[in-house]
Amino acid sequence: GFTASEPLKPSDAGIELLSQQLPLLKQEK
Repeated sequence: GFTASEPLKPSDAGIELLSQQLPLLKQEK
């Protein structure tokens, strides 16, 4: 979810994916 015009701003989809992956990573650790 990154674009050349906005390298530091992930798209809403990217943020949603991260929010879904974070709990999974916490469970593994």
